[in-house]
Amino acid sequence: MIEFHIVSYNERSVRINDLFKLRKITFKDRLNWDVICINDFECDEYDNENATYLIGVKDNSIICSNRFIPMSKPNMIENTFSLCFDDISMPIKNQIESSRFFVDKKRVSKIKNKDLICTLHFIAMMSYGIMHSYRGIYTLVSHPMLKILQRSGWKIDVIKKGKAPDKDEYIYIVFMPTTELHKQPLIERIDERIQMSDLYKWPLSFKLTTMEH
Repeated sequence: MIEFHIVSYNERSVRINDLFKLRKITFKDRLNWDVICINDFECDEYDNENATYLIGVKDNSIICSNRFIPMSKPNMIENTFSLCFDDISMPIKNQIESSRFFVDKKRVSKIKNKDLICTLHFIAMMSYGIMHSYRGIYTLVSHPMLKILQRSGWKIDVIKKGKAPDKDEYIYIVFMPTTELHKQPLIERIDERIQMSDLYKWPLSFKLTTMEH
């Protein structure tokens, strides 16, 4: 069983520490991003009291996560990456930003139907947005991540296209609506393959088993 939970930065729990360690492994060690790492933790100025984290947990271990920040607060799109785009003025009312999305490849390697984890995470993101009355989620993605979002069935909108800093590749500002109508295509893509929980309860859970050796 995989469960999705929300954890607040202010909790400063063991689970938050595990999350920051996994982010270091993902973004620094594997992807070689230019990120700040201290004592094997990856965290930045946006990891503060404004941040909450959606985490996917299996067998008491985090396997995937993303960070939410209200668009009314300082965020990566309008600050860190503003110079990558011409006009970066974004709507802030009832909107949130998602960043630091990842799936830990090592921890999911033995999970049956592991190809569904991204889609399950997207459903959990939408469920969180609906639960808190957010109209949608803004995020900044690479071209490969854009394709993953589009293939999931989430009817996203590409808002802006820009050049990644110090890299010869494009990045995109994407708007991801959070409504029951937008969630339904993702549910239909997976409900024949796995057992889903009540999608109106939290924490959100899905039955994913570990493959036998």
